[in-house]
Amino acid sequence: MTRDEPGRILVLEGMVPRLPAAGLGCVTAIFAAFAVAGLWPLAGALASPWPMDIAPLLTGAFSLTWLSLLGFGVLKLLGRSWSPVALRADRDAGFVEIVELSVITGRERRETVPLLQLAGLSVETVTRRREEAVKRGHAWEAFDPNVRITMRIDEGSRKRRTRVLPIHVEGVDRHEEVADLAYRLGAAAGLSYQRVVRSDPRDIELEASASMGPGHERIPTLEGRANYAADVFSKAAVTAAAEERVPPFEPAQFPCDHTVAKWLPGREVQFRKPLEFAAIGCLPFAIAGLLLGPGLYVLSALRRPEVNGLERLVPSVGIGIFGLIVGLIALAAVAAALPRRLTIDWARQSISIGGLFSRTEIPLPDVAAIEAKCVRTHHSGGKNSSSYHSYRCEVLVHRRDPASAGKPVVLLQTREFREDPDTPYRRTIPLVTELAEALGVERRVTDYS
Repeated sequence: MTRDEPGRILVLEGMVPRLPAAGLGCVTAIFAAFAVAGLWPLAGALASPWPMDIAPLLTGAFSLTWLSLLGFGVLKLLGRSWSPVALRADRDAGFVEIVELSVITGRERRETVPLLQLAGLSVETVTRRREEAVKRGHAWEAFDPNVRITMRIDEGSRKRRTRVLPIHVEGVDRHEEVADLAYRLGAAAGLSYQRVVRSDPRDIELEASASMGPGHERIPTLEGRANYAADVFSKAAVTAAAEERVPPFEPAQFPCDHTVAKWLPGREVQFRKPLEFAAIGCLPFAIAGLLLGPGLYVLSALRRPEVNGLERLVPSVGIGIFGLIVGLIALAAVAAALPRRLTIDWARQSISIGGLFSRTEIPLPDVAAIEAKCVRTHHSGGKNSSSYHSYRCEVLVHRRDPASAGKPVVLLQTREFREDPDTPYRRTIPLVTELAEALGVERRVTDYS
């Protein structure tokens, strides 16, 4: 934050690393060499007298197709290479200016949004972190945003345009600082109203608007400049961050292999997982794999009874071990694809978790807490792929029974999301919050380790 005049001007400036000119020249030269090598056979075939030689023509056409795909990829890469380096909200001048820089070409572009067209904006936390960006210095922090600014621009068309800016603001690592930044940016952009959209143990999001809406209040008067590196922010931001606010649970948006059949916390909640095709498709492989070794032994005994039993046993055991491995893998896939039902019934005072072959009953008075446990998994890459992280959240129930201490029961879990920790967390927190409130028990949140 390079300039802060509360209610008038706010300027955020940063830097991004650029591809050196020599490196850009090398990439261009390599691409040009591939283009010439690919188009030369095509040019030679077209210049040859009739009848044309079909071999160079086919080679040139193939090269042209490959170069077209490569060129499309380069254009997409250039389009994604823009990174914001400056944001200026000037109430006196009547505009918001966004400056972006291309990491590849070094070219700069500017966009000016008149304040009369700015319908509103939101500021929220971005929890994703890259350790290598922190180690490399300030320039690489552009690729490690901690704040996401979303502007809603009304240009007179039927649909408002949205402009999303993920940026790194130095020193912002607390909910109060995100709230303070939203107040300062909204006031400098000429917006008069604000509301806290979400505030939970991990995230906070505030919305500033030009018009009054449900839950909106006036943007508070800000006193003095902010200094986030020294934890200096407004008292109003402390108040905004102090009150927890969780959006309502949206059953249709919960990313899980179970469907929400009924959502009436305090009366009845029911999740159902249907029978999946894998249960039928993998069952023959499971049976065949488990019976492969014994079947080979019996078949050998029937067809060649004169062979010694030990001689039949050795190959049967070797092949049986392979079949056992395949069968167990297929059996695990079958078990994961079987139907399952979770029911929380306040009238019966029980939580029922059951499938085709098993059922667990937990009395509601035995429930001590509902937990949202966030799990991060590292996947090491192979020869042709890089390593990555996947994220999911589990919904756990903790029991009061001393015999079950430290052994929570998994009620549900989200799908795994590659390099996206926000979606599973933000979809699970409302569910866990409403369940804990309806059950009258503690809500726990365990963030990604």
